[in-house]
Amino acid sequence: MANVGAAYSLFAASFSPDLTNVDGFLSTLLQIIVSPESDATVRQAAAIYFKNQINGRWGRDASEGQLIGPHDTIVVKQNMLQSIVHAPHIIRLQLSTCLASMLGVDYPEKWPEYLPNVDTLLRSNVRETILGGLICLQELVKVYQWKTIEKRGPLSKIIKTTFPTLLAIANPLVAQDTTEAAEMLKIILKIYSMAIQHALPKPLQEVTSLVQWATLFVNTIKKDLSTIQMPADVEVREKHAWWKAKKWAYQCLYRLLSKHGNPNTPAPGGDKNEKAHAAFAKMFMENFAPEIVRAYLQQLQLCISGVWMTNRAKQLIALFFCECVKHKTTWQLMKGSLEPLVISFIFPLLCFSDEDKETWENDPVEYIHKKVDPMEEFRSPVVTAEHLLFTIVKDRFKQTFLPVMAFVNNILVQYNAQPPNARDPRMKDGALSMVARLADQILSKKSSLRGQMEEFLVREVYPEFRSPVPFMRSRACDVIRVFSDLEFQNEENLHTAFQHILNCLQDTELPVRVEAALCLNSFFRHDSIQEAMKPHAQNIMQVLLNLTNEIDMDTLTEVMEQLVQEFATELTPFAVQLTTQLRDTFLRIIGEVYNNADEPEMDESDVDKTMAAMGVLKTMSSLVLAVESSPEIMNELELTCIPVVQYVLEKNVIDLYEEAFEIIDTCTFCSKRISPAMWNVFGLIYKAFKEDACDHIEEMLPSLENFLCYGSLVIAETPQYLTMMYDIAETSVHSESPSDRIRGCQLIESMMLNLRGVLDQYIPKFMGIAIQFLRNPEELDSMALRVHIVEIVLNCTYYNLQITLQCLERENYTVNFFTFWFAHLDDFMRVQDKKLCILALCTILQADPNLIPGPLQTSVSQLVYGIVKVFESYPEALKRRKDLERQYEGDDDDDEEIDDEEEGEGTGNTSTDLSSHPEADDDDVHNEDDEYLEYLAAQARGYRDGDEDSIEDEMEEDVYYFSPLDTVDPYTQFHSWVTTSPNAMQLLSSLPGDLQAKVQKILHTAQEEMQKRANEEAAKAQAEQAARQQLQQGGGGGVANGHAR
Repeated sequence: MANVGAAYSLFAASFSPDLTNVDGFLSTLLQIIVSPESDATVRQAAAIYFKNQINGRWGRDASEGQLIGPHDTIVVKQNMLQSIVHAPHIIRLQLSTCLASMLGVDYPEKWPEYLPNVDTLLRSNVRETILGGLICLQELVKVYQWKTIEKRGPLSKIIKTTFPTLLAIANPLVAQDTTEAAEMLKIILKIYSMAIQHALPKPLQEVTSLVQWATLFVNTIKKDLSTIQMPADVEVREKHAWWKAKKWAYQCLYRLLSKHGNPNTPAPGGDKNEKAHAAFAKMFMENFAPEIVRAYLQQLQLCISGVWMTNRAKQLIALFFCECVKHKTTWQLMKGSLEPLVISFIFPLLCFSDEDKETWENDPVEYIHKKVDPMEEFRSPVVTAEHLLFTIVKDRFKQTFLPVMAFVNNILVQYNAQPPNARDPRMKDGALSMVARLADQILSKKSSLRGQMEEFLVREVYPEFRSPVPFMRSRACDVIRVFSDLEFQNEENLHTAFQHILNCLQDTELPVRVEAALCLNSFFRHDSIQEAMKPHAQNIMQVLLNLTNEIDMDTLTEVMEQLVQEFATELTPFAVQLTTQLRDTFLRIIGEVYNNADEPEMDESDVDKTMAAMGVLKTMSSLVLAVESSPEIMNELELTCIPVVQYVLEKNVIDLYEEAFEIIDTCTFCSKRISPAMWNVFGLIYKAFKEDACDHIEEMLPSLENFLCYGSLVIAETPQYLTMMYDIAETSVHSESPSDRIRGCQLIESMMLNLRGVLDQYIPKFMGIAIQFLRNPEELDSMALRVHIVEIVLNCTYYNLQITLQCLERENYTVNFFTFWFAHLDDFMRVQDKKLCILALCTILQADPNLIPGPLQTSVSQLVYGIVKVFESYPEALKRRKDLERQYEGDDDDDEEIDDEEEGEGTGNTSTDLSSHPEADDDDVHNEDDEYLEYLAAQARGYRDGDEDSIEDEMEEDVYYFSPLDTVDPYTQFHSWVTTSPNAMQLLSSLPGDLQAKVQKILHTAQEEMQKRANEEAAKAQAEQAARQQLQQGGGGGVANGHAR
């Protein structure tokens, strides 16, 4: 047993205890932690250490080492709940984290007394004890928060045992005004929210329970806080306990409506009982939703009247109304309040605010992340209000579109009617913001305003590009960006917009420059603007690079990447300079993340930087592609890119592996060679693979195949490289991941196709891998893996038949393999698969009969049958591949997308009164979001099937994959066997008549293909001869000798 005094002295002296593995040490620490006599600093240090030990060691197997002793296990569990009850707040946080780890391992089997003990705490008359019980219950419910229906069994008992007590505690708390009451109520509401997060447990579906809990939630959000002394500081007030309690009440009501009370969504949490879910949702919508909506409408009126609310409360109110728009019952209730909702709630939130002004001036980067990149602020009331406006108009278009646009027009008319010095630009900003958020609906075929928008932009938006108010210049850019699909009738107006954007790229204000940069993508589709943009391409790229150094934002790098793709020719002379700047930008951004070794976890800022760095790498890759036709520039770019790749591999920046390997792939593919510097990179790839990148073989494979294709001579002369390549392939084939196994097979195939005559000593190893899998059919759990494993043997056959057959015979597996292969011939569907089958069979048929084992010699006719069967489906495989190639090249244009509504439908109701509502638009809205949720639910229920489907995707044609087999014609190979083998004709004449006819058809096709190829070769030769003669006649013989190809 550990001595309390000794343990205390250790922590008080140095905080580095050396009694860790002594059974009894942790229970001794717990005594120190909860003892009021202990020094606060020592208690905190002991609590942190205790937490780390529990979280790291509780429930470990003996094989994982450092078990917690039996005495500590028992004593800690016995005293944990009371320790939480009596600990101060800061210590309680540490202990509750420990509790989560312990419950996740032990409850309920190894800790059956936990729930009764918690229930006892909750039934206490002492507030401190009840609070401790709430914290202990919260950690227990949290264990089941995200578990599927099948694993949530114990939760029902927890709810039945404790939730009635929670209600008894909570209801009186709502009437109290103390912070302590709010804290306890907050925890109770949070517990309920956790219980319904993933699925709605049956005890909570009972009507009595719903009535009681819904009443509690409604009473909480309706509680008047005007009598409670609130902090003057707004930021502090936002975090007040009563507003946090209200937040969780809003959360619970939203979750009940959106996930469990929505008849149009699938049963949540993996519940397969769709009928029961639909019945509950119908009951909830009819009996509960109306009263809840009325409570929210009261909150809306309070907010409009000027009663202060937190931003989170406003956001959750807006989020709830987003859901209400979709359902007939709730829509009928809320549409009467649509006018105040839009005019007095949504519109003010969309106007430029004092808070916006302060952020713009003091931290423009933060402003950009909040306003320009709203995914950063998905809990913002502004972003949710924008979504609410969009949802209202999209889902209830007939009733709301024209009235909303009439309101916008009135704002603009009033604004323009005032003298310039009396105008409030914030009002116009709000109006233009509404227009921007509704751009898709305004430009839809059902909109009667679509044809007026060009004039609107010229009249209302263009003047703001010259506004002395910075946020109006930014708003002008925003509107132009979202109306990128507008078809301008007057080309001059389009060019004017582009010129305004160019000017804004030089603006003194960072948010304006960023908005202007994001606009550029909208102009790329216009041919005339592309021409106008060409002279500015380099300057624009420089502005974008400068912006990337001012703010880490991946959307900016997307614009750079697009610019490179559109203006490759114009940027090629500056490619090295641009790539150098991109390299330096990348190293700066990523260095700020990974050079800080003291921070083990990334914060939001680091995530932003990583995403921005990712975009920079993509732009670098695009630049490399752009200069593919300039070898000298290509070489310089490669040398410029290599430090970036080295950094990612040496620092093991896993988040950027995909982009780094794309750069390696692009450089090696475009240059068609492997430079000495790139061979150094290959060493880093191998090192990274061995350390932690073995799970990234999918990203690595294209680069590795390029090393094999363009560096085959070096690999053949460097045994070390060959060993490394084999190790990567062999490790991948034996991975736990089916996808990685397939990648390993593909790498083995690439080795055999590119390193002809070099791999004799590896063929037995490859054969050993394949036979091991084939002897364990349960390992071949997908068609794709089955095909790729068989193709290892086929590639070995094509590479060296003698060694391959020796391996099969030595393992006594010849007959078994051919039986298995022929039983699955239909699985070989791609062109490459069929070619390989034909080439392997032709290799066997052309071989010296003395090399062929007896069982195969007696089954030669079956081999011919196999070739015929593959040839029969070969033309169809070729057709599928060519169709795919045409699709990727864009020859197959999709039909123009048609709106759900007929064109002009929006003109049926011309009323501009938001309170005037035709009934035809009142039914439930079953929109794309619901369909997507249903799809996700189906995917979740059929997860194993879905995983199988993803593996079978491996069997689709890859039109971008280039193989040495691409130049091999299977018809020619078959024709060669028939015409050169002395035994071929004798064998064919012995075949059944129908099989002979099929062979003759193949031979006829072969002759046609050979003649076609001969004609093409002749035409090519004639064209080259004519070109040479033309050059000689023109006096250009020197050019012909020196440069013409």
